Amino acid sequence: MVLNVYISEAVCDELLRFLDPRDVAWLSTVARSTQQEVGGLLRQRDLQLPEDLRVNFNDGYFNIAAGFILLLQREGSYHPMIYALGGGSVTSAAGSLHVSDSDTVSSFDPFTRIWASCPSMPTPRTHHCAAAVDGRIWAVGGVSRVRDCAIAEVESFDPTRPQRWTSHTPMTQPRHSFGCTGLDGKLYVVGGEYSVGRAHGRIGDMEIFDPATNQWTAGPSLPRGRNRLTLEAVNGKLFVIGGCFDEEDDGYEEVNYGPSAEIPTDAVECFDLQTGLWSPAAPMKIPRSGHASTVVNGCVIVMGGVSQDGHTTNTVECFNPMSNTWTMLPSMIFTRENFGAATWKGTVIAVGGCMLQGQNGECFRVLPTQEEASWVPIPDMEDTRLGLCVAATG
Repeated sequence: MVLNVYISEAVCDELLRFLDPRDVAWLSTVARSTQQEVGGLLRQRDLQLPEDLRVNFNDGYFNIAAGFILLLQREGSYHPMIYALGGGSVTSAAGSLHVSDSDTVSSFDPFTRIWASCPSMPTPRTHHCAAAVDGRIWAVGGVSRVRDCAIAEVESFDPTRPQRWTSHTPMTQPRHSFGCTGLDGKLYVVGGEYSVGRAHGRIGDMEIFDPATNQWTAGPSLPRGRNRLTLEAVNGKLFVIGGCFDEEDDGYEEVNYGPSAEIPTDAVECFDLQTGLWSPAAPMKIPRSGHASTVVNGCVIVMGGVSQDGHTTNTVECFNPMSNTWTMLPSMIFTRENFGAATWKGTVIAVGGCMLQGQNGECFRVLPTQEEASWVPIPDMEDTRLGLCVAATG
């Protein structure tokens, strides 16, 4: 099936007036896997269109997507909305796997379902974080295998002008495997791991970056150092989710990361910006580290990672901050850890990471009736990367 981008703008406008943009988003994520359901929807609506605008299922989906793209292009607001940044590029040689830091940036267009290459980051990195703040995509921290240490570099680019990256003031504390999110136009980072050579330790520090001043300031630290966590912002509060704690408060002394120390936790902590205090929130149903999370409709969706039995999981759960409760959602198709996830128009998109088999991307539409929802594969990136991060705009 080929995207038809040559239909007239008049036809596009007619189709777009007929369909709500949310329907377009839904069609773009499920059309190839639930053809009977979506085909029925299109056929039903097709009857209400003039004869010369009626389209069959295959042409209908692509014409609608093309029309929406053209409309956004006319408004000057269209650009790919999902970005996968860096990570460890995996190659095989002489019967063994080799992982090298990647500076690759790939964009995924949910309408055309096509991956494309973007300008590379100045700094190759893995186990870093990404966020969309102030209209830009930000790459923060991570680890450099070449330098054999955690890094503090901060770089960004404007998706509407993605020809080049801009470097910014680095973090005060180099770190990787930490949490990062945007809130009120600022970047918040917390926790993670500090490493130089064989010396390493978990971190509890918080730092806050203001793009307007290009400066970092210190925030209240976590009660305990934690790495392999995620950080999300909901309703003006920050939530630190899962990861691994220090057995003792070791500071930056060398830590033996054996099985006894690398035990995932179910702990969730909330930071209230109004009071400046950390407090416990309801724990996850499944302890996990190296997982991914994102926010949909005011709730936090947490997926994958490594559970306490040491195995990679495909389980998914949802946290409602209003009720302080967790509920299970349909599991991902594949188990994965050290991957990235982001939300686009109510759809969760998970990409990359360590997987035993299968696709390197899948998406999930969060519906009111969860038993009717399922995960759907999306087209693969050109390469499989672990320890990458994903951000969404639009």
